[in-house]
Amino acid sequence: MTGSARSARKTVVPALFVVALTTIGLLSAPAAHAVSCSVNQARRFPETQLLEADAAINAGKVDDAIQIYKKALLTDPAKPALHAALAEAYLDQFKSDDAEAELKAAIAAHPHSAVLETVLAETQLQQGRPWDAQDTINHALADDPCYPDAHRSEEHTSELQSHHDL
Repeated sequence: MTGSARSARKTVVPALFVVALTTIGLLSAPAAHAVSCSVNQARRFPETQLLEADAAINAGKVDDAIQIYKKALLTDPAKPALHAALAEAYLDQFKSDDAEAELKAAIAAHPHSAVLETVLAETQLQQGRPWDAQDTINHALADDPCYPDAHRSEEHTSELQSHHDL
């Protein structure tokens, strides 16, 4: 048996197994799975860019990462995580005004995004505004009481406020 015949045979057996599981109701129809895969493939482009930008940041090339995030936002402007990542890159360069502008524009489009609100609170902390950060964190926790980064930021904000009050 040739290598290609052997690999073809290997793919037929799992396909028959999938058909059998679908027939007895243990697996959803393959057609629906194929459709979701193609949708997922189409939406994977920004995640690829996100990984590329993360690699640039790890290599100390924050300017490159900012350009990659901006390009990704052209592809998928409705993704709050991309706006948050861009703002965090601005914060890495101590460009808190740019980060805040990016976040406020993104929050206007996604008013209940705990992710965006949490990064905005971090920005406000970097700007020396712990009381504004606390208000923003309160909004984030109201929008998503289970978002762990908001809880961490709340602890950090409270700690900074208590030191400032001393």
